[in-house]
Amino acid sequence: MNVTSPVHMVNRLRDSAADSTTYRTIRPDNASPQPFSNRLFDINPETGFFPSQPLQKLKGEFALWEEALESAKHVLKLGEDKGDEALAKLAAGERWRQQIRSVSA
Repeated sequence: MNVTSPVHMVNRLRDSAADSTTYRTIRPDNASPQPFSNRLFDINPETGFFPSQPLQKLKGEFALWEEALESAKHVLKLGEDKGDEALAKLAAGERWRQQIRSVSA
C-alpha cells in the first residue's frame, strides 16, 4: 500500500501550486485571484496539519479525558482483533467504556 504522509501531501500541493494554481474565494469582481498559501490555511510546511509542538495536556476538570486516553492504551483493542491479548482485555475494555459513558451522560 502506498500511503503519503500529510507533510508530503502539503509539499506536493505547494509544489503544484507554485505560480499558476489559484483558489476561488468570494471577492469583488475587480480583485485578482491569489496564489495558494499554506499560511493562509495555517498549514505547517514541515508537519502539515499537525502542530509543530505537542499540545499541552488538559488540566482541571478536563484532566479526566487525558487519564481516560492514557488508560485506553492498556485496555482497548480494535474490534476485529481476535488475538489472545485482545480477548483477554475484553472485560477491562468494557469497564473502560462504561466509565466513559457515565462521564459523558
